[in-house]
Formats: sequence, structure tokens, C-alpha cells
Amino acid sequence: MPARLYGLALFAAALIIGACAGQTSVRHDTLEAILPLPPDQVRSALIAVLEADEYPVHTSDDQRVVETGYRKQFDGPWSWLATSRFGVDRSKVNAVMSAEGMDSTRLTLSVAHQAKDHAWSPWQDTTAPPHRDASLHLRALKVALGLL
Repeated sequence: MPARLYGLALFAAALIIGACAGQTSVRHDTLEAILPLPPDQVRSALIAVLEADEYPVHTSDDQRVVETGYRKQFDGPWSWLATSRFGVDRSKVNAVMSAEGMDSTRLTLSVAHQAKDHAWSPWQDTTAPPHRDASLHLRALKVALGLL
């Protein structure tokens, strides 16, 4: 009988410890850049670049922050089949701008990327693939501003 009680206590302790374990931190692909243009010009170009890449841009009262929802990957009558069979990923972008001197802007660009294997698996944080990383968004912004 004591061995059975010991096993039950060990199982209960393992269950409690497992339930108390915290989640891993979210991995964001983040970079900073200083652009030689005023913040309002950088903000409008960034919004145009993100909307062209099919991100839903959420504007707020704070003109320094640009946030997006998750990017629309694909939409159509067969998207459920592709998602359930091959999995899917999603990403969203957050940008914070601040004036750096008279005519320059410090931009902090962050991309959060998640993926899952099929329709019934949970979303897991992953590193952004090269076609969705922060450096690609910064490059597209520089091209839109005429800096490249």
C-alpha cells in the first residue's frame, strides 16, 4: 500500500510541476535603423509598403506606432484543404518610430512569425522565413522612400 501511495504522490507532483511550467518567450525578428527622412514621411511609406504586402494596418492615435494584424496568406474556396494538409504560417509587423535629430527617423521594426502543421495543431512561435523577415520589410521601405 505505501508503494501505491508513493506512486500517486509522485504522479501528483509531476502533474503540478508540469502545469506550472511557463511558456517560452515569443521570438521576434527585430532590427533598428536610422533613416534620413522625417517620421511622417517614413510612416506613410511604411503603411503603403505593408498594405501592398497584404497586412491589415491598424492605426492609432500615437503617430509613432504602426501595428498590423496577421498577414492574409491565401484566400479561396480550397484554402481549408491546403491548411489542413500542408499547414500554414502567419506573421505580423510592429514598428516604432521616433525623431532622431531634425530630419531623420529612428525605426524599430519587429516581425512576429507563427506556424502550425495542420488545421488542428496549435500555433507555435518560429523564426521568420527570409521572405517575411524584418530586413526584407526594411529593404522594401527604403526602396519606397527612394533610399536604395
